[in-house]
Amino acid sequence: MATSEERKKSGDAGLERDFGYLMPFFDKVAIRARALPGPAREEVLGLIAGEKERWTRIRSLLLGTAESAPARSASAPSGSARDLIGRPGPTPAASPERVRRGFTVGPLRGQKG
Repeated sequence: MATSEERKKSGDAGLERDFGYLMPFFDKVAIRARALPGPAREEVLGLIAGEKERWTRIRSLLLGTAESAPARSASAPSGSARDLIGRPGPTPAASPERVRRGFTVGPLRGQKG
Protein backbone atom coordinates (compact mmCIF):
# COMPACT_ATOMS: atom_id res chain seq x y z
CA MET A 1 0.00 0.00 0.00
CA ALA A 2 1.35 3.45 -0.94
CA THR A 3 2.24 5.85 1.83
CA SER A 4 0.79 9.33 1.92
CA GLU A 5 4.19 10.70 0.87
CA GLU A 6 4.27 8.40 -2.19
CA ARG A 7 0.72 9.43 -3.12
CA LYS A 8 1.68 13.10 -2.76
CA LYS A 9 4.74 12.65 -5.02
CA SER A 10 2.63 10.80 -7.57
CA GLY A 11 0.00 13.55 -7.46
CA ASP A 12 2.68 16.22 -7.79
CA ALA A 13 4.06 14.49 -10.89
CA GLY A 14 0.59 14.36 -12.43
CA LEU A 15 0.01 18.00 -11.59
CA GLU A 16 3.32 19.00 -13.17
CA ARG A 17 2.44 17.00 -16.30
CA ASP A 18 -0.96 18.69 -16.56
CA PHE A 19 0.56 22.14 -16.10
CA GLY A 20 3.07 21.19 -18.78
CA TYR A 21 0.09 21.10 -21.16
CA LEU A 22 -1.95 23.96 -19.69
CA MET A 23 0.57 26.78 -19.80
CA PRO A 24 1.69 26.14 -23.42
CA PHE A 25 -2.01 26.00 -24.35
CA PHE A 26 -2.45 29.50 -22.90
CA ASP A 27 0.58 30.61 -24.93
CA LYS A 28 -0.98 29.21 -28.13
CA VAL A 29 -4.24 31.04 -27.42
CA ALA A 30 -2.29 34.28 -26.91
CA ILE A 31 -0.48 33.76 -30.23
CA ARG A 32 -3.80 33.29 -32.04
CA ALA A 33 -5.23 36.34 -30.28
CA ARG A 34 -2.54 38.54 -31.78
CA ALA A 35 -4.24 38.12 -35.17
CA LEU A 36 -7.53 39.57 -33.88
CA PRO A 37 -8.61 43.19 -34.36
CA GLY A 38 -7.55 45.67 -31.64
CA PRO A 39 -10.27 45.49 -28.96
CA ALA A 40 -10.76 41.73 -29.21
CA ARG A 41 -7.00 41.15 -29.22
CA GLU A 42 -6.52 43.26 -26.10
CA GLU A 43 -9.38 41.54 -24.28
CA VAL A 44 -8.18 38.01 -25.08
CA LEU A 45 -4.57 38.84 -24.19
CA GLY A 46 -5.72 40.35 -20.89
CA LEU A 47 -7.87 37.33 -20.10
CA ILE A 48 -5.04 34.92 -20.90
CA ALA A 49 -2.58 36.90 -18.77
CA GLY A 50 -5.04 36.72 -15.88
CA GLU A 51 -5.58 32.99 -16.37
CA LYS A 52 -1.84 32.30 -16.41
CA GLU A 53 -1.41 34.31 -13.23
CA ARG A 54 -4.29 32.50 -11.49
CA TRP A 55 -3.16 29.04 -12.58
CA THR A 56 0.42 29.72 -11.54
CA ARG A 57 -0.88 30.71 -8.11
CA ILE A 58 -3.12 27.60 -7.95
CA ARG A 59 -0.16 25.40 -8.86
CA SER A 60 2.05 26.88 -6.16
CA LEU A 61 -0.70 26.49 -3.56
CA LEU A 62 -1.35 22.87 -4.53
CA LEU A 63 2.35 22.04 -4.40
CA GLY A 64 2.73 23.83 -1.08
CA THR A 65 5.38 26.20 -2.41
CA ALA A 66 3.51 29.45 -1.76
CA GLU A 67 2.43 31.35 1.28
CA SER A 68 -1.33 31.44 1.67
CA ALA A 69 -2.70 34.87 0.95
CA PRO A 70 -5.76 36.28 2.67
CA ALA A 71 -8.94 35.28 0.87
CA ARG A 72 -10.44 37.85 -1.47
CA SER A 73 -13.80 39.24 -0.59
CA ALA A 74 -16.56 37.47 -2.49
CA SER A 75 -18.25 40.85 -2.96
CA ALA A 76 -15.30 42.23 -4.95
CA PRO A 77 -15.20 40.44 -8.30
CA SER A 78 -11.98 40.31 -10.27
CA GLY A 79 -11.45 42.79 -13.07
CA SER A 80 -12.54 40.41 -15.82
CA ALA A 81 -15.66 39.32 -13.90
CA ARG A 82 -16.50 42.95 -13.13
CA ASP A 83 -16.32 43.77 -16.85
CA LEU A 84 -18.82 41.02 -17.67
CA ILE A 85 -21.47 42.05 -15.14
CA GLY A 86 -24.46 43.55 -16.90
CA ARG A 87 -23.42 42.43 -20.37
CA PRO A 88 -25.93 40.31 -22.25
CA GLY A 89 -24.95 36.68 -22.60
CA PRO A 90 -24.43 34.90 -25.88
CA THR A 91 -27.52 34.14 -27.88
CA PRO A 92 -28.28 30.47 -28.46
CA ALA A 93 -27.68 29.22 -31.98
CA ALA A 94 -30.77 28.72 -34.07
CA SER A 95 -31.82 25.11 -34.13
CA PRO A 96 -31.83 23.55 -37.59
CA GLU A 97 -35.22 22.72 -39.07
CA ARG A 98 -34.05 19.41 -40.43
CA VAL A 99 -32.36 16.78 -38.29
CA ARG A 100 -29.33 15.27 -39.99
CA ARG A 101 -29.14 11.54 -40.27
CA GLY A 102 -25.74 10.16 -39.38
CA PHE A 103 -24.15 7.20 -37.77
CA THR A 104 -25.96 7.66 -34.45
CA VAL A 105 -28.22 4.77 -33.50
CA GLY A 106 -31.05 4.10 -31.10
CA PRO A 107 -32.56 6.75 -28.87
CA LEU A 108 -29.79 9.24 -29.65
CA ARG A 109 -31.23 9.84 -33.11
CA GLY A 110 -33.57 12.85 -33.40
CA GLN A 111 -37.29 12.19 -33.44
CA LYS A 112 -37.99 14.49 -36.43
CA GLY A 113 -38.08 13.51 -40.08
